[in-house]
Amino acid sequence: MSHLLELLRDELTWEGLAQRVTRSLKELKVAPYYGCLLLRPQNEIGLDDPDAPHLLHDCISALGCEAISFPYQSECCGSYLAVSKPDLPERLAQDILASAQSRGAQAIVTACPLCQFNLDYPQRITMQNNPGAAIPVLYFTQLIAVALGLEQESWGMAGHYVDPIPLFSGAAIPGLASE
Repeated sequence: MSHLLELLRDELTWEGLAQRVTRSLKELKVAPYYGCLLLRPQNEIGLDDPDAPHLLHDCISALGCEAISFPYQSECCGSYLAVSKPDLPERLAQDILASAQSRGAQAIVTACPLCQFNLDYPQRITMQNNPGAAIPVLYFTQLIAVALGLEQESWGMAGHYVDPIPLFSGAAIPGLASE
């Protein structure tokens, strides 16, 4: 995960990524969720500043979205406890999700597949009781696929508990309105 972000930042550059965007996502407000493993331990990872991260902010902005900072963006989601104490990651996820939503985020983007799952999965109950209160959680490559104009079948969003597809209804996506 970190190697791909590093490649995008250092080799392609954020400007180079922005030049490849073919679908406008300018109306989309996206909260970057760093979690703990993308940033720490600093002496091992060294990819971004763990106290003031901006790597995902820069990626989201390059894709044309508005990056929304929120207080819990680098808090741990408890991924390592998902098997032994599943209630704890669900409580942590609810705090993270509520924090992003309180700042106006329409979606959350993460660079860790386990974080993506840990934030999406607890919302299965929210989707049953109050679908409007749920927020889609995307892996960063999924957002890149949308912005770069890849076909919808390649986005890999079928397994999400909160369907992110409606986010992109205004993004000139062929066939989306008919689905």
